[in-house]
Amino acid sequence: MRPLALVYALLDQAPQIDVVHLDAALALWNFCVASACHIFGDIVGNPIADTVLRALRAAGAIGLSRTELLDLFGRNLSASKIDAALVALLSAGKVRRGSIKKTAGSGRPREMWFAV
Repeated sequence: MRPLALVYALLDQAPQIDVVHLDAALALWNFCVASACHIFGDIVGNPIADTVLRALRAAGAIGLSRTELLDLFGRNLSASKIDAALVALLSAGKVRRGSIKKTAGSGRPREMWFAV
């Protein structure tokens, strides 16, 4: 932030960086962040994570299981790569994990993933 404030101070021919220069630098920075969000939207930058997020949004409240996520990539992608994508989305707050009980006596609940 200080390099931007320095540019504003130099343009202002001020002998030092003042609050007004810091405010101007912060305003420019906030504008850049807002512009990037507008242009790039919700993409994470990881093609696998972006594909998973689009699929989860399309699935809506139903969500997708791990098996369905593997099927999304034609089972041609390792589970560890899908796991890494899910961790990235989870840490970014874009997805949540849940579980659905199977029918009585059929084992553990299915892990489900949902877009936030």
